[in-house]
Amino acid sequence: MIYCTWRSVLTVRELACGPKVTRAARHATLSARSSGFSRTLGRPRSPGRRNWPIGLLVAVLFIAVLWLPLTGATAAGSDAAHSSSTITASLDIGAAQPNLVRSFFGINGESAQTAAFTTVPKLGTYLNSTPIGMIRYSAGEDECNVTSNTDWSPGLLGGVATPGCAYDIASFAAWCDSLSPHCESDVGLPGENNDSSEDAYYAQYIVNTLGFQPTYWSIGNEPISWTHYGIPWKNWKITDDSTATGTAYAVDVRNAVKAVSAVDPAAQFVGIQSYWCPDTTYTDPTAAIDGNSVDAMACHVYTNDGTSTPSTQQYFASLTGPHSITSNYYAIQDHIESLCNTCGSIPIQISEYQGGPVSVPAPQDRQYDGAIWLAASLVQAADAGIPSVQIFDLQGTSGCQFCLLNSNYDPDAQGLLLSDVFENVELGHPVYNVTVSSSDSNLWATVIHDWATNETQVLFVNANVSHAETFGVMTKFFGVGQPGSIISWNNSAPTPTSTSYHALPSRITVPSVGLVLITVTPKSGSAHQRPVTPVPTDPSSVTQAAVLGAHAFLLPAGTGMTYLALAAAPGASEPGPRLPRRRTTPSSLRDR
Repeated sequence: MIYCTWRSVLTVRELACGPKVTRAARHATLSARSSGFSRTLGRPRSPGRRNWPIGLLVAVLFIAVLWLPLTGATAAGSDAAHSSSTITASLDIGAAQPNLVRSFFGINGESAQTAAFTTVPKLGTYLNSTPIGMIRYSAGEDECNVTSNTDWSPGLLGGVATPGCAYDIASFAAWCDSLSPHCESDVGLPGENNDSSEDAYYAQYIVNTLGFQPTYWSIGNEPISWTHYGIPWKNWKITDDSTATGTAYAVDVRNAVKAVSAVDPAAQFVGIQSYWCPDTTYTDPTAAIDGNSVDAMACHVYTNDGTSTPSTQQYFASLTGPHSITSNYYAIQDHIESLCNTCGSIPIQISEYQGGPVSVPAPQDRQYDGAIWLAASLVQAADAGIPSVQIFDLQGTSGCQFCLLNSNYDPDAQGLLLSDVFENVELGHPVYNVTVSSSDSNLWATVIHDWATNETQVLFVNANVSHAETFGVMTKFFGVGQPGSIISWNNSAPTPTSTSYHALPSRITVPSVGLVLITVTPKSGSAHQRPVTPVPTDPSSVTQAAVLGAHAFLLPAGTGMTYLALAAAPGASEPGPRLPRRRTTPSSLRDR
């Protein structure tokens, strides 16, 4: 079967066709592209999806012509010949993913004060200013008796009980249920002691006594790290060396699912919280034994597995290659999809996500660079159809290098990214894959389109540490003087800046290590309307001729020369390919 995609290169549009790319070919081309210039992140589109109409809309919207040099756009220390050359690029629109929903934006809900959800108003105020809709609340679940709020640890002669768990489920439940609609959640139950009756008892307490129904239950965390498997808390010793095999863990989950479902008929389950997405030791047996009875699988991703003091170039290089969020996601998909009847479509959450390394995090994670890195990561995840990315972590002490909020509950750079940029992303609409083809690397973009209002958003993240990128906006496609807004952020600004326009600029410059969120809100009766031939509910059924007749392909660049230039961020040369991407089966999680 032959698949075709529309590509926009300057003002020329052509239909590019080729054979369907198999998984083997996808993996084979990954290494082959490592030294190439054209980064294709999307798989060939599938029939019946809302692909080429939006490709028409956005490819005509953007003529991505990148002019260098620009005033202040070339980073200090970069190669002079390279910085003075002309760079061209195109934004190519591919397949639609399911609607972007709040549960896509997740967080691990740990805080320095265990009851902070109800005792620290600033915490709730911050969360309400973000799109965060999924909270994983399970710090230390393998050691916590939630009914007595007692934390257990191993001792010389037996377990040591200490008042106060690492989290307060009653506080979290009260806050979550105060929202309308209430938040989605993943609450952890003990797994290491391998006692399904205990899991059922705690689940019944949370659901019936506290009156809180989590969206998901997880059974323990990262079983590879357990040393007290099958031992009751009161008998835990520091000398224990009882580990769980993959099959033993899968049986543990099977028994817990059965016991908890008996007391909580509405229960849904995350089959595993794996320490690593390519893991097969625990993930594969869980998929094979429990895949048909759980509702999701989850794994943890920390992309920077190298030095704790990476250079800017090294830090952003982690967005590509084997440690990236998409490579990890594809890895777990590939090795579980044939292990059970439903494993090919089971939702896979990235339930811990951060730069790392885990032991001593890189300082960039809490600095401006960490915000741009996270923005690029979320663009990749949205384009790949990952149902939920749960950032690690919410809040901690001043020494917490992973946290969105500092010890005063004020947001650091990644926290500002969510509240000041992603809170303005329109939810409930399809995300369209975007491939950025350029002689530059580490350029990421995604498109969100509201078919009811024709409002279009384009999020462009320039994670290249050498060059600013300038692209022209096709003002003629929108009509003269189309209104809209641009949220931009660069290294010279402490926070993102939002600017509204009666007429959007015709050219926009994104500095190296910077981003823009462009929202085009067409005026009533303007050129940016539905095609003359009405678009039905499923635009894929519209004939190509109908759309071609409604919009001309070869439109000249907009004549309006209003210019928006952002200061360049410092950086150094940074090579690296984009990774291939695959579309996943829509999951129940993304439909919420």
